[in-house]
Amino acid sequence: MHELSLAASILDLIAEKVPSGASLHKVNVTVGPLAGIWTDSLEFCFNELAQERGYDNARICIAATQAKVRCSACRTEYDTGGFMDACPNCGSLERTVLSGTEFTVDSLETED
Repeated sequence: MHELSLAASILDLIAEKVPSGASLHKVNVTVGPLAGIWTDSLEFCFNELAQERGYDNARICIAATQAKVRCSACRTEYDTGGFMDACPNCGSLERTVLSGTEFTVDSLETED
């Protein structure tokens, strides 16, 4: 479960900006459907580690993006929800990922 290490890394980044025990309310992240991240697991791990590290009221807000790929056979670009979605035009599974692998920490919400 690499979501535990991802949650720990997010909190390490936060610790550089927000001291432990401070009023951290929300961490906004973006996760693409092809990033290989189970968002439920990430949320659970983040909540547990945040409490352990003194950010008792912090929560993570996960925004999902759309994945877009280009078929290598016919060059059709299409949205996909996973790696096993074939090209809707020709049925090929060979493609280039254009977007959907994102994993970013976008912003923090704290109390002044």
